[in-house]
Amino acid sequence: MYVTFLGTGAALPSLDRANTSLLIENEHKNKTILIDCGGDPYRNILRAGKTAESIDAVFITHAHIDHIGGLPSLIESLRLGGRTDALPIYAIAPVTEIIHKLLDVYSFEIIRETWSYPIDIHTIQPGEPFQMAGFATTAHLTLHSVPCAGIRLNSPEEPAAILGYTSDTKYTNSLKDIAANASCFITEATYIQGNEEMADKVGHFTAQQAAKTAQDNHVKSLGLVHLSAPHADEALARAVAAKEYSGKIIIPRDGSTIHFTESLDATVENGLAHPVALQK
Repeated sequence: MYVTFLGTGAALPSLDRANTSLLIENEHKNKTILIDCGGDPYRNILRAGKTAESIDAVFITHAHIDHIGGLPSLIESLRLGGRTDALPIYAIAPVTEIIHKLLDVYSFEIIRETWSYPIDIHTIQPGEPFQMAGFATTAHLTLHSVPCAGIRLNSPEEPAAILGYTSDTKYTNSLKDIAANASCFITEATYIQGNEEMADKVGHFTAQQAAKTAQDNHVKSLGLVHLSAPHADEALARAVAAKEYSGKIIIPRDGSTIHFTESLDATVENGLAHPVALQK
């Protein structure tokens, strides 16, 4: 399993960090999931050295613009790129409602009846397992300012390699369903420390809270994303997290990749794709 970070920033992108978005690749079945679709998703995929046409499914965590706003653009770019295979899109009910509305807004151009490939929108139920692009997947609600779901997934070929991703959230008991004993727990850290009251008010984590959640749930590796521009001090975020969490801490940059099984040097350079070692 590979995880490539197309973006690692919060709602306001910066020169260095696009809106948070992930590609999850099942190398055994050659299947790829795109998680969230803010900003300029097609270009971000290309910049990470990937092929946008290879996306087998899209999962949208919630309907904030930085997570869903680029979906119509992606759908159109895939058509221009010659896609003919169906595009399955998965989300919880409040999000699929917004997806339908977005497509309605662009119905003068995205004419689904004559579109070059089917767009299949699937409403999923939190807590109920489902298959998505070769991965065994379960979505769990997080606690944000709008309805939001994180996911827990693994490929049948690598049952010990478990990925948990919260998307945007503040602390809630459901996080244990996403994080427990995960090989890698990827979560947001919009703030670092000292902004707990603000984080709680707007439904976000601090790096310290994310690290404590990882420690409490026996996570093997912790990835921090959704860093906001005023709180993107990687060294400070790592130091704060290390006080609460004793495992491996990864603060990826746009374009960096985690591989669950290969032992490689952890390198990130100029935001380009470089693998980061992650042992099961």
